[in-house]
Amino acid sequence: MEHQCDEIFKKIVLLLDNELNQEEKDWLRDELIACPACLENYEMEKDFKEMLCEKLKCMESCECNEEQLKSKILSKIRNREK
Repeated sequence: MEHQCDEIFKKIVLLLDNELNQEEKDWLRDELIACPACLENYEMEKDFKEMLCEKLKCMESCECNEEQLKSKILSKIRNREK
């Protein structure tokens, strides 16, 4: 099967949101090892999510789901507008 960076990116997002099963995590790890560009993309996305969670005062490992994260961001924005 041909390596598809776009598909890998989608899986990276799911991994960072803790939405992959172990088999998918193992597959993704192998893909990241095989593609330096995808590994760099993973590192950037991981760093961004950690920074965002830190800014939102989440726990460092941030278990926020997408809706919780959106809610926190909107709340911060609204509080700054006041």
